[in-house]
Amino acid sequence: MLYAVIMAGGSGTRFWPRSRKTRPKHHIAIAGKKTMIQQSLERLEGEVPLERILVVTIAEQVGMTREQLPELPPENIIAEPQARNTAAAVGLGAIHVKARSGDTDATILVVTADHVIQPKSEFWRNVRSAESLAADGRTLVIFGIPPTWGNPGFGYILRGEQAGPAGSYRVTRFEEKPAPEVAAQWAESGDHYWNSGMFVWKTSTILRELQQHEPEIHASLKRIEDSFGTDNADEVLVNEYSSIKKLPIDKAVMERAEQVKVVEATFGWDDVGSWKAVPNHHQQDQAGNTAIGNFEGIETSSCIIASEPGHLIATYGVADLIIVQTSDATLVCRKDDAENVKKIVERLEKLGLEDYL
Repeated sequence: MLYAVIMAGGSGTRFWPRSRKTRPKHHIAIAGKKTMIQQSLERLEGEVPLERILVVTIAEQVGMTREQLPELPPENIIAEPQARNTAAAVGLGAIHVKARSGDTDATILVVTADHVIQPKSEFWRNVRSAESLAADGRTLVIFGIPPTWGNPGFGYILRGEQAGPAGSYRVTRFEEKPAPEVAAQWAESGDHYWNSGMFVWKTSTILRELQQHEPEIHASLKRIEDSFGTDNADEVLVNEYSSIKKLPIDKAVMERAEQVKVVEATFGWDDVGSWKAVPNHHQQDQAGNTAIGNFEGIETSSCIIASEPGHLIATYGVADLIIVQTSDATLVCRKDDAENVKKIVERLEKLGLEDYL
């Protein structure tokens, strides 16, 4: 029996000013007419019954998640009292799957709410390979993305010998964000993948690995699980979850587990990490400009423009800029500085300008 858990707790600071605390990245339409989280659910529909799809998100986003995913049972949207990184989110999803599946040791597909993946058919072909690898109850499976360039902002996976179906390998080690020259070498090596942050495993497998490598996290999750159905379940969740240390699941488990395998992704993948990724998913004009909304440019080239309905952005004599307009804030920066938009958010936080966050 397969369950799916969508991790949807991020904020997407590099998509400011469209992405806000009240409307994070995965709740806006960046690559298409539907929001990222709507596309994530659509990717699962038809393969996993709606009652077996869970969304783990922070409490402040529960309402907007229910609005955007009305077809999902409301109780399937699991609220984190506060963000504690992916080890906690994965664990919270796992104990809910365990409770819902009863005695069945269900398989869990963990995906994120803010990736572009296509075609769906190829994604599911890879998922079935991962399911077969995880069926032994010992193996943790991750999807590896063949790098198209040496991106120093990604984590990498070094594969070992083939293990299982074609395109499946043992994981030799995980590597964190490398120096640009090292990333370039890894992209050319043929044995490194980008870390997708998507996984397949048995419920018992991930909980056992958490217990072995992070017993304190596991103990808190167990106390939360034991409170399910009691009058003080909400209180236990808040108290226990706040004590869980902030760790990514890679650090907590994946880098330390013995039975880890990677399935080479044959589907197209984009984490849409910043405004610079927008041209990959929208049509460009003859001058290389990508516009979402009303735009008129004269002697303007290679710009990314985003305006809200009813607002016109007009430019003259500029190139290689990102210009994003919202009702209360406007961003202007060079395309090469797209990754640094998060520094604006950090500055606004320091200045106490919460209304713009």
